[in-house]
Amino acid sequence: MKDLVPLIVPIAVCVVLPVAIVWLKVSQQKKQDALRAEVMLEAIRQGRDVDIDALARSMSNKSRRHTSPRRRLMNQLLCGCICSLVGLIVDVVGILDVIDNGSTDTLLVGGATTAVGISFLIVYFVGRKNLAAEEAWEKSQQNCDDITVQSID
Repeated sequence: MKDLVPLIVPIAVCVVLPVAIVWLKVSQQKKQDALRAEVMLEAIRQGRDVDIDALARSMSNKSRRHTSPRRRLMNQLLCGCICSLVGLIVDVVGILDVIDNGSTDTLLVGGATTAVGISFLIVYFVGRKNLAAEEAWEKSQQNCDDITVQSID
């Protein structure tokens, strides 16, 4: 039985946890889609003069959860700093563990977490160079949407 515990824990973390996260996200999306469809059907049943396309756009996830390029970069910087710091702390604990017990398992976890943090930081610094071009594109898209709305009215 003691031999199975070191085998079961990584399987649970690497298989069950990601599957549970994906299942929760998909079920949440299905519930939101069902609610959106129900609201649109109710508006059609009542015979109100509602622009269905505008209603669908206003209820879509993209319009509610839209983040600016600058906000995305700040989120990546935050994730990079947190992962790097946690990884370095786990590495220090791993070094102490190697000195005491000779076990390198903690070093592997700390190294992986540090690598993820460093990759977030690399993405941040590369993305920062492209920020001006991305913001100009966002502004042009917003202007196109405003022109389209004005031409429809």
